[in-house]
Formats: sequence, C-alpha cells, structure tokens
Amino acid sequence: RIPLQAFVGRKIRLELAITLRAAQLRASLVREQATLAAILEGATDAIVAVDGTRRVVRLNAAAAALVGTPARVGTGMRCSEFLGCVRPPAGDARADSPGAEVQPADLLCGQRCPFAEVLVDGVAIVGREMAVRRRDGGAIPVAASVSRMPTPDGGAVAVLRDLRSVQALDDAKTSFVAAVSHELRTPLALIDGYTQSLLHLDLDRPTARRHIERIADAARRLATLVDDIIDISQLESDALVLRRTPVAIDGLLRSVVAERADALGATSIALLLPRSLPPVDVDATRIRQVITNLLQNAEKHAGPRAPIEIHARPSDLATVVVSVVDGGHGIAPEDRDHVFERFYRGQRVRESQ
Repeated sequence: RIPLQAFVGRKIRLELAITLRAAQLRASLVREQATLAAILEGATDAIVAVDGTRRVVRLNAAAAALVGTPARVGTGMRCSEFLGCVRPPAGDARADSPGAEVQPADLLCGQRCPFAEVLVDGVAIVGREMAVRRRDGGAIPVAASVSRMPTPDGGAVAVLRDLRSVQALDDAKTSFVAAVSHELRTPLALIDGYTQSLLHLDLDRPTARRHIERIADAARRLATLVDDIIDISQLESDALVLRRTPVAIDGLLRSVVAERADALGATSIALLLPRSLPPVDVDATRIRQVITNLLQNAEKHAGPRAPIEIHARPSDLATVVVSVVDGGHGIAPEDRDHVFERFYRGQRVRESQ
C-alpha cells in the first residue's frame, strides 16, 4: 500500500507537471500563431483563406491592397464578391454550395470557381493565370495557387501573385526586340544594297570607294548595336565591370563633340563649360558611351535644326554634373517616371515606328 500522504504528494506533482506542460504548450501555440501571423502579414503575395461555403475567413494586407478592400470589410464576404467576380443571382440556393458553378463572365474563375474546384476535387491548383477586379473596376492579372486546408470544417487558401510587373516587363522586352530589329534592318539593307552594286555594276574607282565607305559605316553601326545588346545583357546579369580612372571630363566632352560633328548635318552642338573642372573617377569608355547616346537621342528626336547644348558644372571636389539640352519636345510627362525602366520606350517613339 502507498501511504496517503505519499499518494497525495505524487498526485500534486503530477498535476503540477500537467499544468506546467499545458502552459508550455499554450506559450508555444501563441508563439506559433504570432509567427504565422507575421509571415501572413509580411508576405508580398496576396493570401486569401475561405471556409467550406467560400466565405473569406482570413486575408493579409497584400490581399486587401490588391483588390482595394480593407481586411475588416473583406472578412465575411463570399470569395466572388471580394475578388470582384460575377455573383450568382440573389436567392440562388447554389450560391454557398462548394460545387456551385459561376457565371462564365467571372474574371477570376472562368468556367468554374477555383475555390469550389479545390473544395470538391481536393486537387491543388498551382500557378493558374487569372484576373481579379479591384473595387475601382480595374482588372489585375494574377497567378493563383489554391489548396485545401486540413481543418475539420474544410476550407481553402489561395496565394495570388500580381503579374502586372511581369507583363509590363514582357511588353517592354517585346517593344525592345521590335526596336532593335528595326534598327538592324537599316544598316543591313545598306550593306546589301552597296554590296550588290559592287558585284553587279561596273563602277569607277571613286564611286566604288564611296560604296565601300558606306558599307564600313553600316558595319560600324551594326557593331555598335551589338555592343549595346551585350551591355544590356551584362546589366541584366550584374556582370558589367566599370574600370574607373581619374578623367578630365572637359577633354572627354570635347572629344565626343568632335566625333559627332561630321554626322550632325544642320544640327550644331554648343559646349558650355566653366574655366576649370575637377578630374572625376569614372570609366571613361562608359561615360563617353552615355554622352554619345544622349547626343544621338537629341539629334534623332529634337529635329535636324534644333540646337543642342552640353553643360557641365562642378557639384563638389570630385563630382561633375553634365547635362545635354536640346530644343525638342522633351519626354512626355506620362513617360518620365519610366525613364530608367529596362526596355521602356516612350509612347511617341512607339507611335513613330
């Protein structure tokens, strides 16, 4: 027999151990919930969870921002309402049933609601491209991954990745490829034309030499285009290496202007420099390329008679600010925020091609 006092002591110790373990489990659960909440709210993709009747039970800040509906308002909505889908007619008994089909015009769902599809079939959907509609009416392309939640009352969760930036980059790349193709055709056509003349026509020596010079000019233009494409590839892969050395920027600018003088026709360049400029630690080849590109853009878009000015001023002991100013129409206001985006070309440029 166990003495009563020992039995009571053992029972008390057991209850204390159980209580302590329960407290540890509760603390662990609270930490896990806080961690999951932080992950959910910190995710950049939109996350929407629905119950078995496809009503929103949880969404993160990214989901609220995506559709323009605050979380406190979106919670409790049907998924079709929250995501801007076409809702079934009022009073339709199928509205809350997991397998209910939705209208074909539904932006997100297409022919069948993905939440309903997952709830009925139990098969996860990965990266399906769809669209959601914001409260302001705008449609947003998304890649939706939907899976069933392993909870007793059922439900599903969707991760929606905004594809607008991806599509914008794809459009910009397409525009860039079209522009490069257009730029390549001209020198190739010149090379072909002058070569055919040399092969099939009996030209005098001066004329033949002029043809060869034109071919050489076109070849140099092609080489420049190829170098630009290689530079873009290096910039994309962060493989562009800058070789910095102290450079007299005034001498470099005078050299670039002298190189462009023969190609300008009626256009003139005014080089407006102060008496002295400090040397700057730059990659001379790349800076020359930048200034040349700016001048070529000015020549191309400002018109043949528009004056071009190059200004330079010291900003501090080791920095010089260089500006290329032309008399053209300038960059359209709607394009200015996109100047440094990859592959972006202004609306005026696209329309002129």
